[in-house]
Amino acid sequence: MLRNMDLVGRVDQVQLQAVLHVLDLARPLGIRFNVVLFEDYTRPPYVNLEILDNIVLPHYTADDLKNLPAHRSRFLVDKRVLNAAGARYTDPDAI
Repeated sequence: MLRNMDLVGRVDQVQLQAVLHVLDLARPLGIRFNVVLFEDYTRPPYVNLEILDNIVLPHYTADDLKNLPAHRSRFLVDKRVLNAAGARYTDPDAI
């Protein structure tokens, strides 16, 4: 189960590379996986400032942050997160 692979418009390459490594190890043994992309309901970066600050923002440089479109800058620069987790399915910036 992969949680929060979306780093506000950027794939979490650390998680992705770890998963691809495990898949590569399992392939010669005939092991197959059903990969589930799971969004943690209370910890998505669109809602949770702690996750945004500690997990997401370290993946961005100052130059990255300067060049973001407004819908991503809202979260990453302005840190204006959503009031409720369910809002990420309807908020135009989160979508």
